[in-house]
Amino acid sequence: PYRGGKNWMRAPHIHADIIGKRGRIVTQVYFENEALNKSDRLLHSIANPKALIAKRQASVDGAETDGVSYYWEVIVPEQ
Repeated sequence: PYRGGKNWMRAPHIHADIIGKRGRIVTQVYFENEALNKSDRLLHSIANPKALIAKRQASVDGAETDGVSYYWEVIVPEQ
């Protein structure tokens, strides 16, 4: 987290730049159950904030066990 302004902190997030055959999406991905999600002004400035929140996922077979996995679905609209 870091300061988003004088009176608020940004929630932990990752910047995503997705390029496809028909366009580009630049967005941010947030993490489920982060306390600062509730007060992140940029997260709540869009119509559907839940669309930007990655869900924590249980470990899958063959995955490293010392990390944490998240799932985030990206739907790129046709233009």
